[in-house]
Amino acid sequence: MPRPRKITKHGPQTQAGIARIRAANTTHGIFSREVLLECESAGDLDAFTAGLYRRFEPDDEYECMLVDRVVDTAWRLARGRRAETALANNLYREALNWPENQCDDENDEEFIMLRHRVLITRIAINPGMEKLLRYETTVERQYYKALNQLERVQRSRQGDQVAPPAALDITVSEGPPLELPVS
Repeated sequence: MPRPRKITKHGPQTQAGIARIRAANTTHGIFSREVLLECESAGDLDAFTAGLYRRFEPDDEYECMLVDRVVDTAWRLARGRRAETALANNLYREALNWPENQCDDENDEEFIMLRHRVLITRIAINPGMEKLLRYETTVERQYYKALNQLERVQRSRQGDQVAPPAALDITVSEGPPLELPVS
């Protein structure tokens, strides 16, 4: 007969631990639970929100929800761009100090261009940058999904004929490439 399993608590037990876990998603802030981080201006977010409400003029609760979704994702995209810029600048400055990136002749344009290309490549393949770009891609998809839905709902409300969203399935098969006729 199997022994009964001991039930244990998982996760933080103290208020400090709970606060630390709650802040875990705010490293770059793209997927934080809160739209506004402590380092951001509530006034800027309010002005941004008001501008989008003026632009879209939602008519009912559903349209308001979609405008809020557009605001949230657009705000997170802007934050992601700021985080990307800060990360790239930090990586660039850090890499400039590496011995292999030093040159006795700072006027050697060929070395400077080569060093610049190497540094940009190192930034592009940095795991933190790759992760950040994946997050941005996810948020961008959410943004366009909400925006497209909002625009479809508003066109329908205004009496326009709105076609259902197009779904396209693409199958890629192995084999020789298709030859297109030359005109």
